[in-house]
Amino acid sequence: MTDDPVATPLPRSVLVVDNQLYREISESPESVDLLDNLDAMVIPYSAKAEVNVTEVTSIRRLLLDAGQLAPGSLLVKNPYTPATYEPADLGQVPGSGVVRVPSIC
Repeated sequence: MTDDPVATPLPRSVLVVDNQLYREISESPESVDLLDNLDAMVIPYSAKAEVNVTEVTSIRRLLLDAGQLAPGSLLVKNPYTPATYEPADLGQVPGSGVVRVPSIC
């Protein structure tokens, strides 16, 4: 991934975790492989990335510029607008646990 997020394929989803959780993931043999996935990235809020440093820095900058860099954010790539993300829970009906799926027709 380069510094131009539009020129490089972006991950389909991004989970921004707090620095402590990122450190725990990176130190755990059971979960460290999560950090290698470039299609579903787990990025630290502000700590230095352990792997995929260039990619994490680029995505972090993109999210920061969009006002979306917050610990606990699960974001999915917007298929209609290049280099933008939307909250993954956008389609959830509040209080119901039901996720609304927009009709394609």
